[in-house]
Parts: sequence; C-alpha cells; structure tokens
Amino acid sequence: MTNEQQLITIDRLRQAIDTIIAKHAIFRASLDWNINTNVLVQYIQQFNYRNQYEFVISYVENDEEITKIINREITSSKLFDRNRGIVLRCHIIKYNSTRKDEEICLQNNDIIIFNLHHIAFDGASRRIFFSDVKYNLENDSTLINNENQFQYIDYSVYEKQMDIISSYHFWQSHLDGLNFERRIILPFDRHRLLTDQHSGFAHLIDIPFDNDLIHSFLDYASSQDITPFQLGLIIFYTFLYKLSHNQNDLCISCIHANRYRTELQNL
Repeated sequence: MTNEQQLITIDRLRQAIDTIIAKHAIFRASLDWNINTNVLVQYIQQFNYRNQYEFVISYVENDEEITKIINREITSSKLFDRNRGIVLRCHIIKYNSTRKDEEICLQNNDIIIFNLHHIAFDGASRRIFFSDVKYNLENDSTLINNENQFQYIDYSVYEKQMDIISSYHFWQSHLDGLNFERRIILPFDRHRLLTDQHSGFAHLIDIPFDNDLIHSFLDYASSQDITPFQLGLIIFYTFLYKLSHNQNDLCISCIHANRYRTELQNL
C-alpha cells in the first residue's frame, strides 16, 4: 500500500482506523440485555484511542499458516466483545520479519483482514468503510471526536416517528389473502424441518457471466427504465415460477440498505 509513492506504515493504518471509529459511533456500540424491561439496549462507548478495537499482527512462514488464521477469523465466535463495544478487528498477516514493530511498512504481499461484527456492519457499509480507509490513508486525517456528529441511529429514531399508515395500507392491499403459512413446492435434495427456526447454515453459489451477457443485461435494464436489481428480481421470480411448476403466488424477501436520502449515503 502506498500513498503517492510513500509507503504506509502500520502505525499510519492504525491512525486511519481510529479516525473511522471516532467518526462512526456504531463501531463503539455495546449491547446489554436489560433484565428489568426484557429489552436489548445499545450503548455508545466513549472513544478510547487505540483501545476501541482489536489489532493483531501475525508473522507466518507459509500459506498453510495464512489459511489457518483466515479460517479462525471467519469461524471463531470469541473474537469480539459486545459488552465492551469491541466490534471491529484488524489483523495483519506478514511473512516472517526481523522488524516486529509498528514502524514496519505494509508491503504488497501483506494481507490485511478487517473483521467487523454484523451488529455494526452490513453489505451496504462496505463501500463507506473502505472509502473512509482510503481517504484517511491518503490525506492523513486529523482525529476528531465529535459526539454531536450525525449518525444513522439518529435517523432511525426519527424514522420510527414517521407516519407509515399509507405504506401499511399499500402493503395490506397487495398482500390481502396471501397465505403466509403456505410453503412453496420446490424440488429438494434434503428434508427441511417444518419449523420457524433457522439452522444458521448457508450455501453460497457463484455463477460467473461473460462480458457479453453482462452488457446485454445492463442494456436491457436501461431500455426498460428499471434498475439492475429490479431486473434481477424479475429473473429470480421467473426462475422460481418454472422451478415450482408454475406457482405464481410468490413472496420474496430481500435486504434493503434504507439509504434513500442523500444525508444517509455515507453513514
């Protein structure tokens, strides 16, 4: 990693992380279960320089050691401390070095792992986070801890007070008569228990598309004045329609970033 041909030190990276944590209060959020009200309460911890996140440097000799470290970062449930608001980890993996101090510069073959708890981070946050990392590294930003800075939780409080009667009636009219208990009939290769509990297991299927198909997809979405997401949802609906022997009463849920206002784009 370089900044205008100047190598970036590990200490410089830590300064960038501190600046981000000071800016985004969600990275200082702790959770506690209130036994009196039976409510999960979120607290924002005061910013504590260099102690608000986990920072680890590992020196390895081979790729096997790297794989073990990455697997632990992905699978271990003991890497965060929600009670203290430790929801961010930065783990640097370097091949064995004789200079084991924070003045060591990051090299091209170094691996930087940012591990963030899902209570503070989602897919839509990725662009914001890495944009801030890049900006702070390139501009050597001064650490400013502004407790009055606008946060997404501020908008959440306001949003809960909004009148949603019209939205309620809209969805009520569209979903009227829908049997939410009916399960879609799909071919399967394993039995699923008829319970409302999720197993926690997930399967990721990666289907690569060639450039011609991607361009055709985007061109068609543009010609129909719809977003790529909408076109993808239509294709998914058609896929389920065919897979379920022409069942057309399909209800699909999806994640929404809820950043439709300009002020929310970088929160």
